[in-house]
Amino acid sequence: MGAVLPLILSLATIPVYLELITEARFGVLAIAWLILGYFGLFDLGLGRATTQRIAYLGGTPSQETASTFWTALVMNGSLGLLGGAIIWPVALYIFEEVILLDPALQSEMKNAIPWLVLAVPLATISSVLTGALQGHSRFLAVNTIVVTGSSLAQILPLTVAWLYGPDLALLLPAVLLSKVVAIAALFYWCYRHVFGGFDLVISFRLAKNLLGFGGWITLSSIIAPMMAGFDRVVIGATFGAKFVTYYTIPFQLAEKTTILASSLASAIFPRFASANSIEQRQMSKSAMLLLALFTTPSILTAVLFLKPFLTIWIDAEFAEEAAQTGQILLLGFWINGFGHISFAQIQASGRPKVTAILHTIELVPYLALLYLGLHQWGLTGA
Repeated sequence: MGAVLPLILSLATIPVYLELITEARFGVLAIAWLILGYFGLFDLGLGRATTQRIAYLGGTPSQETASTFWTALVMNGSLGLLGGAIIWPVALYIFEEVILLDPALQSEMKNAIPWLVLAVPLATISSVLTGALQGHSRFLAVNTIVVTGSSLAQILPLTVAWLYGPDLALLLPAVLLSKVVAIAALFYWCYRHVFGGFDLVISFRLAKNLLGFGGWITLSSIIAPMMAGFDRVVIGATFGAKFVTYYTIPFQLAEKTTILASSLASAIFPRFASANSIEQRQMSKSAMLLLALFTTPSILTAVLFLKPFLTIWIDAEFAEEAAQTGQILLLGFWINGFGHISFAQIQASGRPKVTAILHTIELVPYLALLYLGLHQWGLTGA
């Protein structure tokens, strides 16, 4: 439900966004969020490591769990500040030299970049707060906050665009305000269930353990977002920001079909961490069967009706440009959904090295196929 409710809201707001801020500006925003998402690698896997460690400790409040929380939070906050310092020149280069933008839009984005800098430490801090609550299986609290924060992140910028205009330097701080509200709520729940009543202790021993687990996740965090998002950067550099929108909207719709898979993986991860190998296999098998049963009919239906949906939702011209790409992406995300469960099982078992190596093996074939597909068949090839 924490993923479905924001999806419903986004279905209602995206056409309004396109009307208020134009397709080109929407494409620029998509690339900005892509850059920000990639700089989430400064989390160094500590959010997932926090979940795994707290779940392994039994998910009950103790000085050890409180020390795990504070150690991860201080490290991630510091890493987020470092990431924020680095993202500024990177974003400037991308929007000045790589993406094809008209001068007015380029100027807007340059003025908005400082807000991206602030977004990085907010993202890394949020990762630890969420991971700590998931380690305690506080999914109701996490998802209530996620729904509220996601809703604000969609409504506040839209309100700003309607009242003051679509300037990107106004839209990005509106999104950040929603992030601050969500972080404050997450911190309160962590106080209640994770560290309240225990000493604030930063442990070098725990830091070493968390970084040992998170280091391999970081390698995945570097490579996986590249494979998940580099296509949009290349499309923007090759065809322009408008075509990023033709690709991003069907991509985001297709990505939402993994809601059940990612939700199952998040819920089952702390249980994997505290289970033996036999219990892990039983849980994994049950999750796979559930996914096959519930996602296959919905994916087939979505493939058949995507073009008429896009025609009604946005317009016929957009549907003509985006439908075939969306149908291919739907099938890709359907296959990928099953991987969520195995991914969670491997990492919760304390073997993130395995997933990191597999991501590394994927990278070169992905880049080669992206280049070939994009230059031979355009958006469909990508």
